[in-house]
Amino acid sequence: MMRNTSEGFTLIELLVAIALLAIMTVIMTGALTTGRRVWESSGDRLEGAASIRAVQRVLRAEIGGLRPYFGRITGGNREPLFDGQPNRFRFVTDLPAYLGHRGMYCVTYTLKGDKLYLDWAPYQQPRDFLKEPEAQEVLLTGIKSARFRYLGTVSRSGRSDWHDSTRDFAYGPATVTLDIEFEEGDQRNWPVLMIAPRITQRLDQDRQPF
Repeated sequence: MMRNTSEGFTLIELLVAIALLAIMTVIMTGALTTGRRVWESSGDRLEGAASIRAVQRVLRAEIGGLRPYFGRITGGNREPLFDGQPNRFRFVTDLPAYLGHRGMYCVTYTLKGDKLYLDWAPYQQPRDFLKEPEAQEVLLTGIKSARFRYLGTVSRSGRSDWHDSTRDFAYGPATVTLDIEFEEGDQRNWPVLMIAPRITQRLDQDRQPF
């Protein structure tokens, strides 16, 4: 009797081949999915880092140009035309060029909810410090906790120290810090930010500064 020598695949061999192909497809799909997620995550981190750098540039420019004016807002004694609190900082400065404005403005940074706001109003004389803002912009979102702190000399002690408020400062703040922590799972990181205004000596003012 002669044997059939024609070549071919048995059913078992075909099933094994199909199973191996399925396993390879799953592995390749998982690798592609992981790669896409890594790419997207890296892109989000880069975008988040760029936005934080931009916000810190604005803060450095505006707080660095702070004018420590003291003036009569409603009559009586001269009062500081800067007001620093843990969740709010209002002062007189030049607006950055990107906003398209010239001259002096009352600028306010406010930490409210999960956002950091910037608003501003034109400044010409001390009573303008109480003006309602002309415009507002959201600088950051997704904030879990944040706080301003101020290094300065308090009138009563004459000693320079860190404070949560500028209420009793005899001069402008020597340094301002803003600490920010983002919400759980947010990959953004807020670098240490310490800003020293270029002018700290008291500037008494009753009239338009320009």
